[in-house]
Amino acid sequence: MAVQGGSKRRLDTPPRCPQPSAVKRLGWAILGVPLAAGPLAAQAPELALLWRVNGSVLTAPAPLQPGPIGVFWNPAAVQSVPGLALGLEVVHTPDVVSMSSLLAGVTYQVGSHLGVGISAGRISVSDLVRTSTSPGSEEGSIPVYAQFAGVAAGTAVGPVAVGAELRLHDVRLDTDNDHGLTADVGLQLRPIAGLTIGAASQFATLNLAGGATAAYSAAAEYRVGAGHALGGRAALLGRYGIELRANGDVEHFLSTGLALGDRLRVDVAMQRADGYGTGAWQPVVGVEFRAGRYLVGVARGSGMNGVGATYRIGLNAGVLP
Repeated sequence: MAVQGGSKRRLDTPPRCPQPSAVKRLGWAILGVPLAAGPLAAQAPELALLWRVNGSVLTAPAPLQPGPIGVFWNPAAVQSVPGLALGLEVVHTPDVVSMSSLLAGVTYQVGSHLGVGISAGRISVSDLVRTSTSPGSEEGSIPVYAQFAGVAAGTAVGPVAVGAELRLHDVRLDTDNDHGLTADVGLQLRPIAGLTIGAASQFATLNLAGGATAAYSAAAEYRVGAGHALGGRAALLGRYGIELRANGDVEHFLSTGLALGDRLRVDVAMQRADGYGTGAWQPVVGVEFRAGRYLVGVARGSGMNGVGATYRIGLNAGVLP
């Protein structure tokens, strides 16, 4: 893949998706799950790894993410917001990368101990063009994307919340399409005041045995009171998280934050991914504020090797109590 004309890039010989299957529309696949589950691969296609871009602009470890969007990272988050809640998140990378994503989720608490949710997302790469012996493009752009739709359920008893999510994946790389199913589980625990512990799998196979896209993470957050501000109690937060990936890579996550009641929070995070004998720390800064029933979050990740900044904008809203 070479850069052409600033943000334009080319593929001289497009690679092919692993285990390509016949072209199917995602909507048809979702409607046909009861009948088509047998032929679908019991793991996510490898192109689903594009979703790691969203993880590069988190300001708290993935297993601690709350709300409808948090279910994408930890299914136990289906229990984190009372009533009916909606979430939306957009991530955009610099032009040289030309990736963008959209995540959406809905959660609803049924009674006092059961939460259910649905989620969907799409991440795509733009400005890819096909060339042969000429640097000019031929036959238009090359479509590259990964998308999913999932259903989740969870329960909470006392300080323990657990959840599970089933996801249907669809990816496309040029003319190749592939599909797959994954099943993930998650846990969020508050054993003592101020301490939150989370653990989750992501994109694991249906039998949780692994798969090329699987990742397993755990994290802890400790909150210390620091007086009062903006009508609520101020607090300092410290977090640590670790993620183990199927290829043996390990990612470490450190972050600290200042929360002013439930109205404003400022976070600074550092992520380090170690793999293939290399590693580098990536800084992320973020601000989250509440306006009525809306919780808005904005974050910026600096990226690696001077590639440029990645931005995330998220919105969570409580619709019904």
